[in-house]
Amino acid sequence: MSRNVPLISAVVYTVIAAAAALTFLAVTTFTGDYDTTARFGGAAWVFLLSMIVLMPTVPGVVRRLLGSANDQGEEPAPHGGER
Repeated sequence: MSRNVPLISAVVYTVIAAAAALTFLAVTTFTGDYDTTARFGGAAWVFLLSMIVLMPTVPGVVRRLLGSANDQGEEPAPHGGER
């Protein structure tokens, strides 16, 4: 299961960052008087900054959550040179 941590983490932080960017886009579209460049540029900036913040933090959380699944009767992840 530990081999899936990078893939699961990438999906999780990409979805969270995309949701944040879409939320920013929706808020700026329905409130205020912002031009298109400001709205999409801001959404891209929110996405980029969210990715920067989430990339180092999400894998630890996913690893911890998957590790807790191992405590519930699953086989432990192999340790050693396998990656």
